[in-house]
Amino acid sequence: YQRRVHGGFCSAMDTGVSECPPCSEDLPHAMAATYASPPPSLAKGSAKGAPPTAHFKSAPPPTAAKPKINIPATEDGLCNVDLDVVPLPRGIKLGRTPYGMGVFASRAFKKGDVLYRGTYHLVPDRRGKAKLQVKPHPDDNGEPQEFELDFHVHTVQVENGRRQLYTFDAFMNHSCDPTTYTPVTTQYDDEDGGAYDTVALRDIAEGDQITCDYALFEWDCTDKNIDVCGCGSAICRGSMHGFRHLTPAQQLANLHRACPEVLTVWHKHHPDMRYFNLTGRAGPPPGVAIRYHQASESFSVVATRDFKAGDTLFVNHSALLPDNVDVLYSFESVPDGAVHTKIMDKIWHSVNRGGGMREYYGWDSFCNHSCDPNSESRWESGSLQYAGVALRDINDGEEITCDYSTFDEELDGSVFTCACGAANCRVNIRG
Repeated sequence: YQRRVHGGFCSAMDTGVSECPPCSEDLPHAMAATYASPPPSLAKGSAKGAPPTAHFKSAPPPTAAKPKINIPATEDGLCNVDLDVVPLPRGIKLGRTPYGMGVFASRAFKKGDVLYRGTYHLVPDRRGKAKLQVKPHPDDNGEPQEFELDFHVHTVQVENGRRQLYTFDAFMNHSCDPTTYTPVTTQYDDEDGGAYDTVALRDIAEGDQITCDYALFEWDCTDKNIDVCGCGSAICRGSMHGFRHLTPAQQLANLHRACPEVLTVWHKHHPDMRYFNLTGRAGPPPGVAIRYHQASESFSVVATRDFKAGDTLFVNHSALLPDNVDVLYSFESVPDGAVHTKIMDKIWHSVNRGGGMREYYGWDSFCNHSCDPNSESRWESGSLQYAGVALRDINDGEEITCDYSTFDEELDGSVFTCACGAANCRVNIRG
């Protein structure tokens, strides 16, 4: 069973809008899908926000050749297809597993690397077979191999009675903790097929099996369920029946990687939810990290090296988004590298800027308040970019704090009791 996405988040999909209207140049695309004119400016001057973008540590491979196939049908309606000879990309090979064929790495890849650019064919949603010939990469020893692909087993069902048929990576196996994902990297997408990139979610060693999460590619896998999952990961869900069968928490944690077809159906089941995905924005830079405190189920921002007073801790961009949009953010925490996905709390993780707009800071939203902070934010005039600067020396492992009252205009009217313990603690903090 294989899968693939011929796109990724449409920005209109990010906000729950079915179609994208013309975008205002003063807005990130997903914001423009909600507001036809620019939002009210910040007190420090109007600003242009930058939309989330995919980030790769290595340059994407050249654009894949566009697939062309003829699909003749036999008298009984069975489709038979001969695919062109497919050369395997460098670093990719096929091999046997206890449960059939699999895709393996023949060289090491780093987290964020583009492993390859693949293609898919659009075929009718009928019974059918495709003959596939695979040619090993010159760096790998081996002879060409021939396989038979099944139109139902090695495809993903999409709209309008069609399926996406893949080539060598039709043999990529499922894992609930996969090593790869497919971001928003469509090179073409028409009546014949499309192209996509496969990106490493973590470091992949030579010989490792390359896997993906099948649930991200079909809403309901009625014809190819995995009743007992054998991935063996620590976060194994036990079975794989499609995105529909994930728990609400699991769906939320995987929304930012689900394919457009899945998101379309998900939105039909959640018509009142509008959200913007901040996950594509840069995370903490070297020297700074988000720490998870398991006992209190809370987060803080910490230094992972020493800083001197006056040092720039980081440079970050905030995002100005409509108040009626939920903001989704996925991030890694220390010390264990766990990945968390949260819908950001409007009161605690953003600042009310008036006019129906809120300002979000991504990972920096987890910087806690202190009445005697060790950092401050210095804004670039007329933009949403700012720098975190050390007010005094900060040691490796020390929490980085800020004074909320320096940037919050108290439009929400909320009050919390401060527990910073500073000699000058103001106790009741408004925001």
